Amino acid sequence: MRRAGFALASILAAAPAVAQQPPQPPVPPPPVVAQPPGGQPQPAPVVDAATFAHLKGWEKAMAGMKTFAVKAGMTKKDLATARSEKFNGDIWCMAPNMTRLRLEKELPPNAPATGEEFTAFICNGTVVYHYDGAAKTVTVAKVGPQGAGNNLLLDIMSGMTAENAVARFEIKALQPKDPKDPYIYLELKPRTREDKGEFSTMQLILIPPLPGEARAYLPRFVKVTTPDGQKVEEWDFPDPKVNPKGIEQKHFQGVKPPDGWKVQQVDPPAAPGGARPAGLVAPPPKK
Repeated sequence: MRRAGFALASILAAAPAVAQQPPQPPVPPPPVVAQPPGGQPQPAPVVDAATFAHLKGWEKAMAGMKTFAVKAGMTKKDLATARSEKFNGDIWCMAPNMTRLRLEKELPPNAPATGEEFTAFICNGTVVYHYDGAAKTVTVAKVGPQGAGNNLLLDIMSGMTAENAVARFEIKALQPKDPKDPYIYLELKPRTREDKGEFSTMQLILIPPLPGEARAYLPRFVKVTTPDGQKVEEWDFPDPKVNPKGIEQKHFQGVKPPDGWKVQQVDPPAAPGGARPAGLVAPPPKK
């Protein structure tokens, strides 16, 4: 999966942070026409009215987003080997498209920590920095005018509409096992070649738009399966926060890595002469 897990937070990691709208009345989605190579239009992809109403509610909530924060738990499962790894961390978002994520790996009991068992991402709206503690690398990718480019999370953060979501994914609502379960269950499957290279199925659980619930359409859980069906990532968001205090623009600046780390640039190629990518700043001095 591209971007080493950052994209796997996908829809839920960047779901709307303010959602006080009541559920929208079920209306049929407007036509969405995808243009295949050659310019011949295909039949417009559609979803059922109830599912589309949830997408419109999510879209309106996202448009009102200011800041969003959540403590995340993530489990990687390899179905072929029956092995799993667990990670814990934090996700911060600030409108319109700034994101900060850090995950640390859970170690076995008595295993010595090296300080390198982490992965982190920072997006300042124009550049994405991926920090790999084990590899001691920082990978830098530019956010283009049409979106993040191969980064599903940032595409969503940039303002994906319900119509665009329907055009990009096959979406259907799933029925919970318990009829009294109020959560919203959605299943997404990719339509585009790039998304098909990243995942085969994504299952989302969203907080429902109940009376007095200011967190409607925020993420609760996401499950993503790789294209080959052999690996699964499960993201748990137990208590997402709406507009928490303390999140500022300064928190979304790229941080200079320790000595000995390699800085590499993709999309576009690295600057000639080994120039430092724009926006990478030195950490504050130790006191």
